[in-house]
Amino acid sequence: MGNTTDLSVRFKDYWDGFKLGEWQEGINTRDFIMTNFTPYSGGPEFLCGPTERTKALNAKLGELFKKERENGGVLDINTEVVSSLCNYPAAYLDKENELIVGYQTDAPLRRGVNPFGGIRMARGACEAYGYKLSQSVEEHFEYRTTHNDGVFRVYTDEMKLARHIGIITGLPDAYGRGRIIGDYRRVALYGVDYLIEQKQLDKKKAGENIKRRDKEQLKKVHELATIIGEGKMTGKSAGEVQKLADYMGISKEEAQRNPQIQNIMQSSLKYAESKENLCKTLGISVEEAQKDPKLIGKKLRELKKDKENTEKFKLANQQYKNTVEAQKEMCKVGARFAQQEGRKIYFNSLVDQAAINMAEAQMLDKVARNGSAFEGKDLTETFKSMSEQNRLALNEATSDERANYVKGQNLKTIYPVSGMAPVQVNLPGTIEHYNNMSRQASDAAVSNIAWFRIAEMGKQPRPNRTLNNLEKMVEEQRRKHQPPTEEKQQEAEQTAAEEKKQREEELKNPPREDAPQTPPPHNMCEEAADNQTVDKQHQDRRSSFEEEKSALTVREAQHAQRGRFLLSRINQIKYQKQQELIAEGRKNNFQGWKYMPRGQEM
Repeated sequence: MGNTTDLSVRFKDYWDGFKLGEWQEGINTRDFIMTNFTPYSGGPEFLCGPTERTKALNAKLGELFKKERENGGVLDINTEVVSSLCNYPAAYLDKENELIVGYQTDAPLRRGVNPFGGIRMARGACEAYGYKLSQSVEEHFEYRTTHNDGVFRVYTDEMKLARHIGIITGLPDAYGRGRIIGDYRRVALYGVDYLIEQKQLDKKKAGENIKRRDKEQLKKVHELATIIGEGKMTGKSAGEVQKLADYMGISKEEAQRNPQIQNIMQSSLKYAESKENLCKTLGISVEEAQKDPKLIGKKLRELKKDKENTEKFKLANQQYKNTVEAQKEMCKVGARFAQQEGRKIYFNSLVDQAAINMAEAQMLDKVARNGSAFEGKDLTETFKSMSEQNRLALNEATSDERANYVKGQNLKTIYPVSGMAPVQVNLPGTIEHYNNMSRQASDAAVSNIAWFRIAEMGKQPRPNRTLNNLEKMVEEQRRKHQPPTEEKQQEAEQTAAEEKKQREEELKNPPREDAPQTPPPHNMCEEAADNQTVDKQHQDRRSSFEEEKSALTVREAQHAQRGRFLLSRINQIKYQKQQELIAEGRKNNFQGWKYMPRGQEM
């Protein structure tokens, strides 16, 4: 089929008979389903209930679930065996009544240990539920490399130090594997080859927003620093000055008044003049010196050997030293410019990430409390607007810290490793703290929407304390232009940690479906005023219920009649199959053969 982009041609032989739609222009399984499905408007009479065997098995499993909840979320843990497909004997809930068999461990609901991600994580998980990892497993993994060990083994001491103080981040100390959820409807609709092609394109596009912007800006900084280092910012080249002005977002006139640009131009000009004077003394042109970098050194050596021009050599040698010093100063200015611009880029990136995460948390928090909060609004534009508002607020709150960080003055004394001397590092300040809090607030909002007290389900959403603390801290810093105290930051971090722990506990012990639900708060005055309406609704519902009851009685009779017909037909099929097997001389094999019709055991 090749790599043709016309999917209707590429998959013509497979898509014949389906209705046309957007799903033919790209991966869109939802549009395919919505375009091609036929709704069912009938009743539930075609369904069959569970068998007595299934009910018995489910009752036994329900008892085990109850014991697990009473035990704190974990019924038992096998701490002696490392989890693997082949390390456990077969286990059954009710061997005689099970058709589908197999457990991950050697008993129902017994957890296994998997230290391959990190032995410390496995040890901590066992201790959290009152168990201790067996000594044999501990000794085995003294000589077995886990994923976490392998990652940290390749870190250098400098990388570990940078990671410790938060300059770079890597995998967490207790690394756990991720999970991939496959949507196999796509495979049937588009085929594996096309899906791989699209994923490869997605990979190429990854990080095209903030990361791509940062990369492009860093590239420009490198180019400008090179221009500065080569001594081209003398004011003689209007094009190079314009480049610098364009990058900094100012006009050429403003660039000529900018102290930073003036410093760059002056240092470059000093170098250019020193080099020009040196070349004039040596009797060569600047162009010749640029074409042959060794020419100046060659001319100096020749002049040194000329005893009749001792004074000229002294002058040229001094000019050479001045040129070298001017070049060093010029390179320092260029490096300082690149360093400061790089810090600006990093700071902007943190602000943008925090603003986006805050906007996500704010929108989800509103939806959790009011499902129609954004009804009739363009969600994309709303999200952009909220992100921009957050970005402006964060920039205003951290303006002083930003300026000090760019200048290299936002210093903090840290103790990297016990026993080592303290060092001073230049840190971005509270923006990193805000960035971490925004991610935690976003995670809490997503969890609140996905798992917990959604208003439309008659439940109350939990307050997003991390988001509330973040918004409060940013607003206070905006008014005072002073970062929050370390005590307040630690308090906010503790709040976020408590929220995360609470979410994890609730995920481990989800509420039962039959548990009583807390109704949303009512306005008592409105409730009293609507009593008559409620009574009328109850009467209407009672009448409707009686009608449905009559209809169900008729359906039940029809279902029973249909069931008797199906049972008779199934018995015929079974008898025919039995006769066929007997005829083939395989009666012994038939003794273990069971046929289970839907809704009734044979």
